[in-house]
Order: sequence, then C-alpha cells, then structure tokens
Amino acid sequence: MSSSVELRICQSVLDGILSAARRAGSQECMGLLASGMGKGAAVTAACLLPAEASGGHAEADPLAIRKAVELLRKRRQRPRGIWHSHGSHEVFHSATDDHTVMRLLPAMAEWSFEPVGPAWPAPAVTGSDTAIVPLKDGRWLRLTLLGPSVPGMEHAHERTAWESFGVAFNAQQRPSPVTIEADSVRLTAGGVVLQLGVPEGATIISTTEDPAPFRSARLFSLVVNRRGERYAEVVSVHDLGDDFYVEKRSCAVSAIAATEVARGGGVRSATGGHRLGPDLD
Repeated sequence: MSSSVELRICQSVLDGILSAARRAGSQECMGLLASGMGKGAAVTAACLLPAEASGGHAEADPLAIRKAVELLRKRRQRPRGIWHSHGSHEVFHSATDDHTVMRLLPAMAEWSFEPVGPAWPAPAVTGSDTAIVPLKDGRWLRLTLLGPSVPGMEHAHERTAWESFGVAFNAQQRPSPVTIEADSVRLTAGGVVLQLGVPEGATIISTTEDPAPFRSARLFSLVVNRRGERYAEVVSVHDLGDDFYVEKRSCAVSAIAATEVARGGGVRSATGGHRLGPDLD
C-alpha cells in the first residue's frame, strides 16, 4: 500500500465529528464514517452511535451499528470505517482501539471492495459459441449461445456457433453493454462494438463473472479529541477467495470542501440528536 494514502473527509463532516467530541467532554464517543458508492470516494457523512462510554473506552451496541449500516445503504452510501474520540487525551491507537478495528472493519469490507480493472477493456469472442463484455464494476458478462433443444432431454441443447462477426471502433458508448436484436447481439465497451450473428432457433444465456484474483477494500479509523486534534489509520482488507488478510498503517487526514466531492449526505445521529455531515432531508 502506498504511503500517500490519506483519509479524505468533507470539512463539514469533520467539523460535526469534532463538535460531538467537544460535547462528550472527557467521555469517549464513537460513530461510523460513510461515503458514496464511487471508487476512492471521500468520506461525506458520519453518524454518532449509542455507546457504553467512559473516559478511556467507548463500545457501541452491535445492533446500533447494524441499523446505522442499513440506513446508509438505503441512502446509497457505504460504511468506510469508524471514528471515536479520546476526550482530553492524546490522539493515537491504543491496544483496545487496535482490537476494535480488527473486529469491526473487516466486516465492513464487503460494501467497500473496489473493482479491479478488467483484463481487457473491449468485448471479445472467446469461443465458437461464447463471448464476453467487460462491465464498469470490473466484472464481465459471459454470453453463451445455445442451439435448439434436444427432444426428450430436459435442459439439453444442440451445439451451435455465431453466424457472423462485425467490429466497429470509436463507437459511442451505449447505455447498456448488451443489445439483443432479432438475429444478432451487439456488445459495447471501451469504444468498441462487437456485433455477432445469432442463428435461427438459437437462444442466448448470460452469466456475470468476476475475473479478479482478489478484492481489496480500504477503510479508515479516525481518532479525535476535544481539542480538535486528529489521527487516522487506513486499514486494507484483501479478500483472496478462500482467505483474507488485513494490513493497517497511519495516514494523513485531508479535509476537503463540499464542492470538491459529489453531493454525499449525512446520517442522523442514532441517538436522535444532531446530525453529522450534510443534511439528507
């Protein structure tokens, strides 16, 4: 992971978190960080969670975390990590903080895995009766051509093949990567249109596949105190299919103006009080 990774957070959201820390005084408090669905999106919202708190500890109810995540997803946002205050103490990651991060953040990775670019950006014929077209999220759509049904054999089909091939370049991207016509199918991606002839009596089935050998998600843990100091760590979760591993390190905190990010949205305080971040209503 590059040392240049930083926590980019909307200034109004950071201000809301610092205000919550000041209100908590010498007690700790905690909440979630959130962003839009785009790759590498900045943190544009946060929420304050009900927590069992003291001067050196804050523990949120797992049910409250779950409800907050559900609210985020309804508003087309995703959790990007956690924040908590250290009251009047210095900002750093304690052993307890490390334990909390390793317990909570890997569970949030499922909503923050970033797409890996496809092996090739354009549609391609992969066999006499198959073709693929890359999707924007890094996966690809595999199309398989099926011939007429075999009499007396359920779900069995005769083999068939594409009747013709046509390629156009520098084509305008269509809203859908796949267009099925009466006797052909058109695949569009990366400025290339691949038109394949479909023989009479044939049908097409499609499956979505993920060709990436692994997935990675970057999440953050932000620590603040009532004096306005802040410290952050980036936590990278790497999903290898049958296993995963986590690495973390400190990172810079960069507050950005709301005009620098797509309009995000805030999350109501889970305790029913103020909001942290831009208003959604």
